[in-house]
Amino acid sequence: MNPNEIFEQGMQQWQQNIDEMRKASETWTRFFTEQTRSNMELMLGWQKQSTELWNGFVARGSEIGGQDRARMDQMGQEWQKQWQAGIEQSTAMARSFGESAEAMLRQSQAQMGELLGSIGMPVAPAAKPARNAKS
Repeated sequence: MNPNEIFEQGMQQWQQNIDEMRKASETWTRFFTEQTRSNMELMLGWQKQSTELWNGFVARGSEIGGQDRARMDQMGQEWQKQWQAGIEQSTAMARSFGESAEAMLRQSQAQMGELLGSIGMPVAPAAKPARNAKS
């Protein structure tokens, strides 16, 4: 292969890697949007239930008993568990997406380095990005 063909092959691979990262980003965005919507629906449902329960307390006045309070507390605890599970799932997906994107970037950098090296243009390995770097 001549240098132009090698360069063209490298650019095609680079573009393919960028396209894969874009698709992964779009998938993550769709997931995050759906998860956020689902969490908001859950929260609104709990608020509606707790409002209805509270209105029932007020309507019954002195008949309010420990059983109703325990039910409300149980509903609140269940909502908190579901909300936390949603947050944990979103966090895991974000972490997975970030790791996948870093792996794809490292792979494309290595491939480009190999291609450039094969035409006599060695490239020093890229520094690994710092975790949790502040921008």
